[in-house]
Amino acid sequence: MKEYFSTVVALKQLDFSNTTLNTDILKALLLGLASNQQLKPFTLCLNGVCDRSSMTVLETCLSGVDVCTLSLRDNNLDSELLPVVLATSQMRHLTKLDLSGANFPNWKRGAKNSTVVSNVLLEIVKLVGEDYSVNLAMILYGILYTMIYDIR
Repeated sequence: MKEYFSTVVALKQLDFSNTTLNTDILKALLLGLASNQQLKPFTLCLNGVCDRSSMTVLETCLSGVDVCTLSLRDNNLDSELLPVVLATSQMRHLTKLDLSGANFPNWKRGAKNSTVVSNVLLEIVKLVGEDYSVNLAMILYGILYTMIYDIR
């Protein structure tokens, strides 16, 4: 798999949504895409493909992939969200990041989770840039607050 994705050209979109990818396959996929110098930024959908063991692979291999749109919906990221957001901050052509869906099923009220939410928001604001940071932070805070507190 790594060899194939390191040589593929003219890729516009790659969608593995709801496909079970073990850590070795996910790592081979991401490393292959990261090593491919011929690819122009493309859309990568990894919705519902990760389990707890895959988070380290996302943290270490995702930053090298040159995507313009990344979708990580429904991956139960929970406390691993911050390292994944930090990895995406190194993606120079990323213009759209989807972390919605069932990524926060275990977040409940409490100081620990509010710290995680604050840190994630800070990194997302850095990712987008300072020009929109105040408005973006307020919007993101409202969205995350609704997801964590109002749904429960």
